Amino acid sequence: MKTIKLNILILIVTTLISCSAGLTSKPKQSIYLFKDKDGLYLYNPTASKEKIIFKATDKQVFLDEPLKVSGDTLTFGFKGELVFGKTSPTESGGERYFNDYFSVDLKTGKKWLSGKILYEVVGHSKLNIKTLLIDPNGKTTVVSDTSMIYKGSDISSKGVIYNNLEPSFFSRQTLGDKSVFSLRGSIYFTDKSDTTLLVEYKGQFDPKFGSGYFQPQLDPTGQYVVFRYSPGFMHFKEDASLQKIDIKTKKIEIIKTGNFNDPTFSTDGKFILFKRDQREGKSNTWVSKIYLLDLTTLKEQKISNAYSAQWGQ
Repeated sequence: MKTIKLNILILIVTTLISCSAGLTSKPKQSIYLFKDKDGLYLYNPTASKEKIIFKATDKQVFLDEPLKVSGDTLTFGFKGELVFGKTSPTESGGERYFNDYFSVDLKTGKKWLSGKILYEVVGHSKLNIKTLLIDPNGKTTVVSDTSMIYKGSDISSKGVIYNNLEPSFFSRQTLGDKSVFSLRGSIYFTDKSDTTLLVEYKGQFDPKFGSGYFQPQLDPTGQYVVFRYSPGFMHFKEDASLQKIDIKTKKIEIIKTGNFNDPTFSTDGKFILFKRDQREGKSNTWVSKIYLLDLTTLKEQKISNAYSAQWGQ
């Protein structure tokens, strides 16, 4: 009799543990992980494993723009280096900067340099931009060769904003005919051609450190927007948080406190992928970590260390 009761007790405990472990589901989508000077990885949430797709060199740093998938071809970019010519930086041919793009055939595994964008400063105010496409066999085609007014580069950390003329801390996301964007700490919503202010940041916008509401993302149904609140340097006593706003009622809710950088929805709207920068080790260096947030349970799960991440198919 005691043996039977003990077995029943073990069965009940085992069942409870199994149910508790299964409370938090896992996303069905794969995740791309960008690891500077290491490579591009594909993470499988179901198996909690990652595999390398592209091995980078110890000098390659990924571009901020997302990767693109066309058929079986995956394309992504690396930042180039600023090169000064023999003349001074303010004279003709003084500055040259380029971005390299690579492609991977996901079926065969073949990798190749598939594009280059070259930026060159001419004189004091002219910027030439040349875009080259390269096919898997090495054939090069010039697809664009344009010029524009060079507006300076004083807001970039490296002194170069050739491919980024947006205001500081500006971000936009589009879903069908709808889009949301942040500007000077406030969030705006656009439906076709009509633009309305969703939430206004009434504090003092800090263009250097960022303060206000940023990186808005429409949920897959287009009914509400999530965004991160950054108190900025002048409001360090406030808590950073991930917030949401109902588009119709404009009611704001705090989803969870903490730093939630680059939040993006899974296609089913149940999970948010985000980045968190933390200091680690004896040298107290910054390390970027990628997390998943379950919007049902509000539980977080760290999946890897990476510069950035993007949802796959």
